[in-house]
Amino acid sequence: MKLLERTPIPATYAEIRDYLAMTSGKTLIGLILCPILITLTMRLGTLPMVRATLASITPAKLDPIYHWYSIFLLQFLMLYVIPILCIKLGFKESLSAYGHQVRPLVRLWPLLLIFLAVMLPITYASSLKPSFSTYYPLYRGSLESWERFILFEAGFLVVFFTQEFFFRGFLIEVLKPKFGMNAILIASAMYGIAHYTKPLPEQLGAFFVGIVLGYIGDKARTFYFGIVIHYVIAVSMDAFLVVPVLLRR
Repeated sequence: MKLLERTPIPATYAEIRDYLAMTSGKTLIGLILCPILITLTMRLGTLPMVRATLASITPAKLDPIYHWYSIFLLQFLMLYVIPILCIKLGFKESLSAYGHQVRPLVRLWPLLLIFLAVMLPITYASSLKPSFSTYYPLYRGSLESWERFILFEAGFLVVFFTQEFFFRGFLIEVLKPKFGMNAILIASAMYGIAHYTKPLPEQLGAFFVGIVLGYIGDKARTFYFGIVIHYVIAVSMDAFLVVPVLLRR
């Protein structure tokens, strides 16, 4: 024991003990669970991984849209179902405390229109760049028919529902007891990191827009504002490229 006393171990143990004493169990779960869920979602939810997994399950050649639907399902399970189980079974709290309510969205419609009036022209201008068309649309089958375009965009809604709940609802709320309003910055940083495969402007935009959406969602007590903004912008990013092609057919 005297040998251990000459090392940093006792001081480190004391620091960890004091930190745990000052940190709520909910925040600790968030700090440990959230990076794990984000990592698993990013690692398992890639097209090569999904293709390999589905190929091992069925020998049939599947339309790529099923690969995307599998990614949507994975995100739903990781970023929505598991946090919901934590809230209801672990924390025993109401979902409304995590922004899971639509009613506050009604009074935000003027801000919603302003947001879209600013973002849609920027999105359109971005769609004119060659680098944009090399990345979007994510599902190239959307260029083949209106049906495929609509089916993909309908399934795409699941992604924005789960991501907004996770990053603008669950993550911020579990971090607030320890970090206060800084929880918005932390959640936005994680959200930006989760966009590392996207074009650089989109990744940086995800961080800064995430801060704004996180603040609005926290004050209005709803993450549905972010769903509308996020989904409309995402659909427009595909539509600006896909619709002209489909209209020429």
